Amino acid sequence: MKKYTTIQGDTWDWIAYNEYDDEGRVDLLMKANPTLLDYFVFPSGIDINIPEVEADEEAEGMPDWRFD
Repeated sequence: MKKYTTIQGDTWDWIAYNEYDDEGRVDLLMKANPTLLDYFVFPSGIDINIPEVEADEEAEGMPDWRFD
């Protein structure tokens, strides 16, 4: 599992967008970091677990034309 160390002002959706190019992956981050759920805006220096996304999960919810 990859780690991300926050900088002042990071938010869950920004980290998801930064790491996955999809802010909709916030749920993956939150499930992997249950002790950090009290944060909305992070201070600097917090290590966040970044779970890898399986190929099947990447395709989930994407329109068919994206895979032509």
